[in-house]
Amino acid sequence: MRGIAGIIRFDQVPVDPAEIRRVIDTMAICATDRIHHCCEGPAGLAHLVKFYCAEDRFESQPLRSTDGNLLLVTDAMLDNRDELAAALGWRADEAASRPDSAFVLAAYERWGEACTAHLEGQFALAAWHRREQRLFCAVDHLGHCPLYYWQRTGELVLATTLKGLFSLPRVSRQLNDDTLAAHVARIPPADRAATLYRDVTRLPGGHYMTVDVNGPRIVRYWNPDPKRVLRLRTDADYIEAFRAELERAVRTSFQRSPGNVGVMVSGGLDSSAVTAVAGKILAAQGRRLQAFHLVPEGENLTAGPLRELDESRFARSLQRHAPHIDFHFLPNRGDLFSPDEWDVLFEDDFVPFRQLPSRGNPLMNQLFDQLDIRVRLNGGGGNYLVSLEGLPSGYLTHLFLTGRWRDWLHECRGRRQIYGDSVIHLFRKTVLGPLKHSLWTPASPVATHPVFMLNRRLREMSKIERRLRTRAASWNRLPWDPRQSLGRVLTEVAAQQVGVTASVIRRSVGARMAASPLLDRRFNEFCLSLPFDQQIRDGWDRRLLRESMRGLLPEEVRLRITRGFPQPAFRRLFQQSEPALRQELERLSRSAPAQHYLDFAWLRRFVDASKNPPAKYSSTLIESVLPGRFLEWHARNL
Repeated sequence: MRGIAGIIRFDQVPVDPAEIRRVIDTMAICATDRIHHCCEGPAGLAHLVKFYCAEDRFESQPLRSTDGNLLLVTDAMLDNRDELAAALGWRADEAASRPDSAFVLAAYERWGEACTAHLEGQFALAAWHRREQRLFCAVDHLGHCPLYYWQRTGELVLATTLKGLFSLPRVSRQLNDDTLAAHVARIPPADRAATLYRDVTRLPGGHYMTVDVNGPRIVRYWNPDPKRVLRLRTDADYIEAFRAELERAVRTSFQRSPGNVGVMVSGGLDSSAVTAVAGKILAAQGRRLQAFHLVPEGENLTAGPLRELDESRFARSLQRHAPHIDFHFLPNRGDLFSPDEWDVLFEDDFVPFRQLPSRGNPLMNQLFDQLDIRVRLNGGGGNYLVSLEGLPSGYLTHLFLTGRWRDWLHECRGRRQIYGDSVIHLFRKTVLGPLKHSLWTPASPVATHPVFMLNRRLREMSKIERRLRTRAASWNRLPWDPRQSLGRVLTEVAAQQVGVTASVIRRSVGARMAASPLLDRRFNEFCLSLPFDQQIRDGWDRRLLRESMRGLLPEEVRLRITRGFPQPAFRRLFQQSEPALRQELERLSRSAPAQHYLDFAWLRRFVDASKNPPAKYSSTLIESVLPGRFLEWHARNL
């Protein structure tokens, strides 16, 4: 757990030390090892930390520059300390005794605003220039570390959690109806920096901000170039480069862990690849990776022809193939929080959530403690650019549109051999379907779209249906250049948490971190630059990932064409909670705060209609009750 906060008075009124202390203390929702703050006239900055890395014990923020002009705080977990140390001219022993904040301060002193190009990993920073009366703030490329701020004439308050901001009574908690409508409709807000609160803004990933008496100036410092294409000599060169980038991303994700490394392996290609690579790296160091697989229990969700609910056979195949990795097969159990317990979570995060909150698997948590697991790896994020989820059909469309019909037919024949898709089916899917969607956008969303959970007042005020049509039209453009769409995906990943993310500070007993190597910024930029025929060829998708895993994964896993379910225990958990959710929906229909936003007449008709698909029914019920309960909680705490 770590975080930063600040109060800056551009009207030159001295900051009250009790106020900045109040902000940072409110953020400490579980045990911390160190909380410091400093006030100098019109500026107050604060920092809290629970030790994770050995270097954290050297943290003592805020930090002051050598000339005394700069005061800096940062929430940073850097991935490139060795590179920075070399660039800064530090010896290895000097670097080892310095916390991440010292690296950030030195980088800022050396490169100024351009320091963001030299920092890799997760970070949020705030630096106050005393003489110039200027504040500089920045967050990492993908927005892993949030930074919220509130401003009025002459003052700015910032914090890495909403809870910290709202500890000050003058920071308004009025909701932003436009962003709330976008949240329910499952689209990004019109303003990517907007939050669920009217007067609170979040600095988007890949941006920095300077603020002085004239107001803020926000600059986007990271913008991946989709036109850049990597050209290597041979297929073997691409495979070698891909493997090297994947190994670097995986190694980076746990290189600073003070304890053992665990990984959640579903049996899918992404998580299995992370497991195989991490196991190989640790084995070379004389260590053993701890792999955890959750086995579905009593599930009754029907899997499709290319979907498998229980992926245990793939995980066990990997276990037999990798004796240097310790596997733990656990029943997929976990208790859900009851609706009455959600209010405690709202109090921590000040946002609703999209999924039923769970306490997690008690057996797994117990094992994590016993084995001293300090970092938990996963295969999350692989679908964006590493595995290119959904791109094979888009690539086929691109081939047809650009007149490469021979290549299109070749890939269709490959898909037929591997996946069983007929050429006629692929023609309808990759040619006729995209042409239809590009030429015709429905005048309004389908009658079962979640946007209709919102009442008419909010739909009309936010113009949300028109925004849905505009967004659909922009995504349904013909893929003359699929790389543009992939670049858009990557930048939307950086901004997807804006406005509705939960705080990064969670209630936790131990110092344990989660890591997603496949979301590594440099790895994703590398994947964006790859020629498509290296990623998709002869009907095979995820080609480079598969080729790079030769020998590391059993063939059953490396060449599997089926996929699992993101939440294999969801159906069982939903069935357990469905009566309580229906009861809560009925109760909320009589709640004035919930009625102010939601259309309960439509919701009753929807949930009572047995013809609705089960997946859509369950998601709509959950995504109406959760915001409804949040709106009621918010009205009580406004």
